[in-house]
Amino acid sequence: MKSLLPALVSLGSVGLVTFNLVAYGYQSSFRVYVPDFNNDDEKVNPGTGNVRIDAFLDTIGWAETGTTGPQGYRKLVFNGEFKNFKSHPNILQCANIKRRAGGSRRVCSTAAGRYQMLNKNWWTLQSKLGLPDFSPASQDKMAIALIKQEGALEDVKAGRFEIAACKVGNIWAGFPCNEYDQRPRSTQKLKQIYLNQIRLRSS
Repeated sequence: MKSLLPALVSLGSVGLVTFNLVAYGYQSSFRVYVPDFNNDDEKVNPGTGNVRIDAFLDTIGWAETGTTGPQGYRKLVFNGEFKNFKSHPNILQCANIKRRAGGSRRVCSTAAGRYQMLNKNWWTLQSKLGLPDFSPASQDKMAIALIKQEGALEDVKAGRFEIAACKVGNIWAGFPCNEYDQRPRSTQKLKQIYLNQIRLRSS
């Protein structure tokens, strides 16, 4: 069996690349999409290298956006996604949300990204951390900075999930131990997501 690769294929190839396969006298072609890793719209953060931190970040992402996947990095607070990571989208959206005691109230917010960062968080942390953009890597750095700010980073590293989850409730309304007038996720469900991400990232 002999595989023939076109001259187009290289480390710098971007877009749809055609491969020709010749085997036993038959020839077939197939195309593979090669992403542009220099494009902000296609950056995928590989993680911090610490399984517990990454799993905790995954859990925050799920609590705030409903997903542990990379699509969370583009989420706007109530509806839709933003297109690029050059900066915080700074889009104000309003919606009615459920209150803890029942009923609902109208809330307006600029929260965006996997960790639902407000524009004011972005303005502060971008300067403090020297962030070049609002890419997945920058969003992760901001989230870790806020976890550290709340004194929870060492708990995360040590695997003390419940303690860390309570401490960051002041930042993320989806977590327990806060006074936000909305319904948080249950600690049991949050820990289930966390442990599942630990397993996935450890495999």
